Amino acid sequence: MRKLGGYTLIEMMVALTIAMFISITTLYLYSGQVRTFFHTARKQQTTEEIQAAFEAVTDLLRQAEMCLTCNPAQQISITYPAGIANPNGTQTPYLANDSIDLDFTVPAGYAIWPNNTAPYSENAMHLTWSQANGALLLSSGTDAAAAQGASAVAIAGSTGRLNTRIVNFDVWPLTVGASNVPATGTAASDKPTAGYHVVMTARVGSPDGTYTNKLDPNGAMRNYRTVTYEADILPRNW
Repeated sequence: MRKLGGYTLIEMMVALTIAMFISITTLYLYSGQVRTFFHTARKQQTTEEIQAAFEAVTDLLRQAEMCLTCNPAQQISITYPAGIANPNGTQTPYLANDSIDLDFTVPAGYAIWPNNTAPYSENAMHLTWSQANGALLLSSGTDAAAAQGASAVAIAGSTGRLNTRIVNFDVWPLTVGASNVPATGTAASDKPTAGYHVVMTARVGSPDGTYTNKLDPNGAMRNYRTVTYEADILPRNW
């Protein structure tokens, strides 16, 4: 057998094959680590964005003017599309064609974002979200009509760096049920007697084929990581 520099041709071929195998394995492991880092970074970004949005929304709702004994009663006006009659069930991160519109007022004369320009008279707030665009939008005005027609600010779910998308946003009145235990109302128009239940769910911008979402293993969120925040809140002058 002819030798090349002290090695036979077969030995050289075996060595090259082993080196190629090691290189491919190393590249595969490296690409897997990069992919894992990429999805971890995206989930972290999504978590930070939805947490900030959730805190902004709940802080604002806590400032909502409430007067259940007034005629008409003053509370948060909640509008859902037809067919959406109660909060999402357990293990249900979203409902198809869902959306929500909230109208409420915060105290006039006080600087409460976005009503932070003197004389602080744009204290009517309009908060809206739809599954179609995945963005949570807020606008303000001197009254409900003006707030609904004003330019909106995207609190979350817009075209951010990592394209976080809000896939669910719910605000439901809490009512005192049996044994004085608060329970989520069956309709958005129920008169709240124990505050409101707020839920927000976001998903990362791109799917991961190696991941299965346990909350939606066979649906649209199957390969998306999701993050959910929820809390019961009481407006300030309940």
